Amino acid sequence: MNDAPRTTVEVLERVGDNWSELQQVFAGLTEQQLSEPGPEGWCVKDHLSHISAWECALTAVLRGQPQHRAFGLDAATYDRIDSVDQLNALVYQRTRDRSVADVLSELERAHGDVLAELQRLGDADLDRTIADFGSDPSDGRPIRQKIAGDSFEHYAEHAMWLRDLLAAIQR
Repeated sequence: MNDAPRTTVEVLERVGDNWSELQQVFAGLTEQQLSEPGPEGWCVKDHLSHISAWECALTAVLRGQPQHRAFGLDAATYDRIDSVDQLNALVYQRTRDRSVADVLSELERAHGDVLAELQRLGDADLDRTIADFGSDPSDGRPIRQKIAGDSFEHYAEHAMWLRDLLAAIQR
């Protein structure tokens, strides 16, 4: 992460740029195209639900709330989850039957919440840990790492996967 944003302005620019790139990938797709599963089983709307869930998690952490609440889990259930893949599978199971309209509405709401929280940060906040925010007292990772992983880097990763998915279903 050598080119990591150093200021909140740079974070917001990166978020904005990668968010726009992600939106360009699925803009103009029909409800059927958004709902058609690709070779891996996920459809575009599943990826968008997944992004929403992680944006909600980031918002919770920035607000000093436990991340598990953002996923709709109690602490005991969350603590039994062994990996990010297991958590992602649970999110997928819970959201896969949602309507396209519901998914798109949630995506916009979750993104707006992330932007609002990021705009409240000062540059010095980027050097604080997740524990410093009060979300998880045992998590010493820098908040800038959480921000990148749940926002701009996450958008870029899924934009690439969505391009691949769309190419596969259009064959």
